[in-house]
Amino acid sequence: MPSQSIALKAAERRLGAVLIHAGRLRPQDVEHILQLQRQKGLRFGDAGKEVGLLTQADIEFALARQFDHPYLRRGESKVSEEVVAAYDPFSPQVEALRAVRGQLMLRWLDSEPASKALAILSAARKEGRSFIAANLAVVFAQLGARTLLIDADLRQPCLHRLFGLDNRAGLSAVLSGPFAQLLQQLAAHVDLILLDCPPVAQNADAQTIAVRAGAALIVVRKHSSCLWRVQGISDSVVQAKCTIVGAVLNDF
Repeated sequence: MPSQSIALKAAERRLGAVLIHAGRLRPQDVEHILQLQRQKGLRFGDAGKEVGLLTQADIEFALARQFDHPYLRRGESKVSEEVVAAYDPFSPQVEALRAVRGQLMLRWLDSEPASKALAILSAARKEGRSFIAANLAVVFAQLGARTLLIDADLRQPCLHRLFGLDNRAGLSAVLSGPFAQLLQQLAAHVDLILLDCPPVAQNADAQTIAVRAGAALIVVRKHSSCLWRVQGISDSVVQAKCTIVGAVLNDF
């Protein structure tokens, strides 16, 4: 326990050093915050806000710098705020997404799979599949992984909207050859490929894409997704020789 306490104090001082270097605090301000933190048992950021020396934006800035997580400022980008990992990398939502990232690395990516592609599947629309795909792409990129996110929902694509991009060229524009071959060519230039697939219950292409990718992650929404339908998706994908690396219960 003492070593954990020492590590925590060192981390708090590094946070203060980031803010001093950025001109947002003076050394005496940091000491004042640390003193209040010791007295009340608060976190550094909470203590700084209580005495009026820090804002939430200051804290997010310092944490992003301390842990090398680049982030966007609200109102300064075309990226949708639904991409929470890009705006608030230390929120509970993004912590949960990082946990998913960790499991994917342990169960799939670190084992050096034959394919670097992962299909993100859901039974129906409005289950959070695109939300999970977009934010997973960001948390992998924040780790330093060269990440390619592909919108494979040709009928109702939405990733261009989430990232504030024009939809002038899509997947259909480059599908002039075999899809598996395309994924193999792309994999030579990136560390992983995430494919946001159409809903499986409404589009047979989803299973085909998953099989070509070789691995799949299933997204289900709490209090919404039908268990029998999700089980059916899992069974059919596995029978088609695609590996299910996990499932995400979306409560966002």
